[in-house]
Order: sequence, then structure tokens, then C-alpha cells
Amino acid sequence: MIAEAVAICCRFFVVEECMMIKEMSIDLETYSDVDIKKSGAYRYVESPAFEILLFAVSINGSPVTVYDMASGDVLPENILQALVDDSVTKWAFNAAFERICLSEYLRREFPELMKSEYFALRELSIFI
Repeated sequence: MIAEAVAICCRFFVVEECMMIKEMSIDLETYSDVDIKKSGAYRYVESPAFEILLFAVSINGSPVTVYDMASGDVLPENILQALVDDSVTKWAFNAAFERICLSEYLRREFPELMKSEYFALRELSIFI
């Protein structure tokens, strides 16, 4: 009985890890010492104090997973790759703001994902 449960659990995690991401629904909670209402979204994220506190994501319609980045959670590699993959559709309620925040986050934390000047100009452009 226990061996069966472990096998099922292992199969689930292997499938989750290998699952091809076709679409992501994203919601962020952020912090900055800059007043967004007075300065706008770009200055808000350009502040050295800007950070993503919570990253909530549903992949391919699955239940939402929340990464508490303020407490040290790290986004998995497959999510990072999906963020910069043009074939993956990204959904967000306030898509322009989420795109600006994620672009700045990737520039700071994962510059290797920002492969070229061309990519930097169109990063995360498939937000809907």
C-alpha cells in the first residue's frame, strides 16, 4: 500500500516537472519605496527597493501555486523559461503592470534569460 502511494506520488511529480507549459495565469504582489500613483510603474520597478513578494501562478489551468519570494521561495526553472518563451501565453488581470514587474525582475535576477537587445525590447510581450 505504501509502495503504491509512493509510486503514484513520484509519477505525479515527474509529470508536473515535465509538463509542457502552454499558458500561465499570473498574479503578483510587489513592494517598492516609490509611490506608484505619483511616479508611475516604470519608476516604481526601477527603485532598488522594488521586489516581488508573492508570485501566484496557474499553469495550463491547474490549481494556483503561490511562491513566497519574500520568504526565500525561488521560481522553478520551467516557470522562468516559460516567462521568456513566446509560445507560452501569459494571462494577468493587470497585464501591463505584471509585464513591467517581471521584466525588471528577470533583468536583475536572471540577465542570462534576456538574450538580446531585440528580446529586451519585446520581453514578455505575449501577455493578454
